[in-house]
Amino acid sequence: MPLKRVLGPALVSLYGIGTILGAGIYALIGKIVGVAGIHAPISFFISAILAILTGYSYTRLTQLYPKSAGEAEYVYQGTGKTSLSLIIGFLVALSGIISCATLLNGFAGYLQIFIPIPIWIGIIASATLGFTLAMIGVKQSVIFVTIGTIIEVLGLILICSMATPNIIENSDKLQEMLFNIKTSHFTPIVSGAFIAFYAYIGFEDIVNLAEETKNPGKSLTLAIFISIAVSTVLYIWVAISAISVFEPSTLIESKAPVADMFAQLGGSPRIISIISLFAIFNGVLAQIIMSSRILYGLRYPLKSLTWLAKVSEKSQVPRNATSFVMTIVLILALFINIQSLAEYTSFTIIIVFSFVNLSLLLIEMRNQKKKILNLIIPGLAMILNLTFLILQF
Repeated sequence: MPLKRVLGPALVSLYGIGTILGAGIYALIGKIVGVAGIHAPISFFISAILAILTGYSYTRLTQLYPKSAGEAEYVYQGTGKTSLSLIIGFLVALSGIISCATLLNGFAGYLQIFIPIPIWIGIIASATLGFTLAMIGVKQSVIFVTIGTIIEVLGLILICSMATPNIIENSDKLQEMLFNIKTSHFTPIVSGAFIAFYAYIGFEDIVNLAEETKNPGKSLTLAIFISIAVSTVLYIWVAISAISVFEPSTLIESKAPVADMFAQLGGSPRIISIISLFAIFNGVLAQIIMSSRILYGLRYPLKSLTWLAKVSEKSQVPRNATSFVMTIVLILALFINIQSLAEYTSFTIIIVFSFVNLSLLLIEMRNQKKKILNLIIPGLAMILNLTFLILQF
């Protein structure tokens, strides 16, 4: 039984914004300011360009191969290597599972602010809720993510709006942030951009909804570019607001700079905690959906995984794949110290990005009607991703 095509560009775009924003924005600003200094907004802008280049490769490939396996399908079509395709598919699914387990721990921690229960009970309760929503139907799941995304975006807009008087009062600092850039600033700004690139990881999850999206080629293309554009505006606005409220040295020391900024401006800690709960649970649900669709899509090249292709007759979601993902997630979240594994999640995704760009480059080189732009963009994106990998060492 095939998956049900029920999603339009608006829902998929909001799903993409939610997966990109996640909970990282609440802690990331300080790290980027630590490297780029007052020019952190420029770093976000540069990282947005890097994301758009790889995003272009994803949009082109999803137009050619609208499959839920996403990256695994693209690598197979580009290289013709089934084994490499499977490795990429499992890497993407594994990164989603590890990320989901990490987020469940974070969600349970924030939940203790409101309900004093043991962490393990919070993990099981939130995992059960995520699994239930994922099994009801993809449209209902994405609508829930959409609601969470709207709450998170409105929360960020509220915080930044409260900081507007500080931005106006410190107009000289704003001028220095955006325009007073010297040659000596180039290296720290670019280094900050590489860190900020992590904040854009999530747009690639959109393509795994290809078999549940109406007119996937057009809808997913719009969703990828809209989600990157909206996230960029919010990231730059948050960065400008944070630097206007605090000195860079304060931001560097802060573990939760956005929450601290909200408190500094007179906001209630409980409000930011509620927003954080929605942001984190958005990530949980998005990773469940993404990982299960990847495993569902791998039923084609790997016959031993055909049991993952079982689809619920009522909700038309991949029942077995979703159940398998949640089982592994719970084991990791409850029994395994996943901190070190979680640190490699973004590293893994950059490897995947490199192979996706390479695959599109190989496909376009075989195209009889070669277009220079279709060769330059994936080639440039691949080089930048490989540079990013090298710099991590």
